[in-house]
Amino acid sequence: MNYKERISALESFKASISGGAIEDSAASFTTEIPGWVGGETAKNGYDGYVNKVKADTAKITGKRDSFTSKIDERISFIQAKFNEEYNLNSWYFKMKHESDPIKDKQKKRQQLNILSIDDSVKAKIRQDFL
Repeated sequence: MNYKERISALESFKASISGGAIEDSAASFTTEIPGWVGGETAKNGYDGYVNKVKADTAKITGKRDSFTSKIDERISFIQAKFNEEYNLNSWYFKMKHESDPIKDKQKKRQQLNILSIDDSVKAKIRQDFL
């Protein structure tokens, strides 16, 4: 899997877990019930249940946010590696080597073919310079 494929897979994965499936809508729940009469034990049980759901939902959304943040860090790391490899290897293709444009392009293609670099970096160099 090349750099761009990894980034795409991570972005797709992040979208699938960030897609609103888990929302902290429980934060707005209230334990106040207008007209509640009597049944203090039931009311206390209800209050405890609502507070537990609020705490659990906040914990889950916090974990999801932390996890998606780590995915973003990984995407940034992979993008930086792509940029680094591109910058290290593209200098050769920015220079003109032959006065004949056809020979120059052939020489650059040969150089690109022998480079041992990521396929997505090769594709970007090919797109930009050949």
